Amino acid sequence: MQGIIRNILLICACVCVCACTKDGEDESQEDFTFTRIVGKWETTSYYTSGGYFVPSMIDEYFDFTKEQTYTHNNDGTVRTGTYFFDPNNNHLHCEESKGWNLEINVSFESDNKATFDITGRTPNQSKIIKVERKTSQQ
Repeated sequence: MQGIIRNILLICACVCVCACTKDGEDESQEDFTFTRIVGKWETTSYYTSGGYFVPSMIDEYFDFTKEQTYTHNNDGTVRTGTYFFDPNNNHLHCEESKGWNLEINVSFESDNKATFDITGRTPNQSKIIKVERKTSQQ
């Protein structure tokens, strides 16, 4: 009888340990997702039709929050909306209420430097820019 009770207690302990480990993994994945993109990313240069990057002379940034909202300031033109970030392929889908949605493929050079390959609804919205994260909201 004592052997049965001991085995039941061991099984319960194993189930509890497995459940705790899974919860910790979910939180880590969520933290990783947000840590990777959350913050204010300022444009440092843009890709030209000549095939090279030149320094940016305009005030442009993307600001992504943990609440999955974003602000895009393009030299005084400000758009806001919601976003979804897929950390498996480093892809951002940004949705704006008036339909000026953006698809952004992110190539991270480091934790705070990346290249945004942006596809918008118009050719003027589509571009490739190098960005640097100036502030992080972790």
